[in-house]
Amino acid sequence: DFSQATSVNAPLTPVNLDNWLLICTQRDQNKGRDLVTVMKEGARKLGMRVAAPVLLPLRDDRTESFIRAITSNQSQEVQCVVTIVPTDRDDRYNAIKQLYYINSPVASQVIKSKTLSQPQKLRSVVQKIMLQINAKLREELWACNIPLGNAVIVGIDTYHEPTSRAGYS
Repeated sequence: DFSQATSVNAPLTPVNLDNWLLICTQRDQNKGRDLVTVMKEGARKLGMRVAAPVLLPLRDDRTESFIRAITSNQSQEVQCVVTIVPTDRDDRYNAIKQLYYINSPVASQVIKSKTLSQPQKLRSVVQKIMLQINAKLREELWACNIPLGNAVIVGIDTYHEPTSRAGYS
């Protein structure tokens, strides 16, 4: 089982998360704290170290508030920005991702608050998030020994479920 293998094997080149931001509404601060606690606990299993983030609680959930928090806290030292959004509004998600990808490129992870609401699934969810962050910081997760010489293997993603909401954790 692939999920089982990923939970017991550390990435090839784990990254330490030393300088990162956590943006969420004041209402989601407890979920943010729980996220950080579980990340720190899970980091050891993955060979990673997670420092405390700079927590940026927002008074409201307006898109402009998220954008302002991101732009006013830009820094070359920031490795990653984790953003917890209270609902899955496409306009907010698109504005946040555009800012991360185009205006101020930084590794980012946007998480719906609802995703962090189930304590029994939190460890599994957080582990997947940490692996995604590790990959987004351009580190190798896994490799396999393929005993082929002079070969190129190409994978093509050819199908997406039409009802799924791409981009959200």
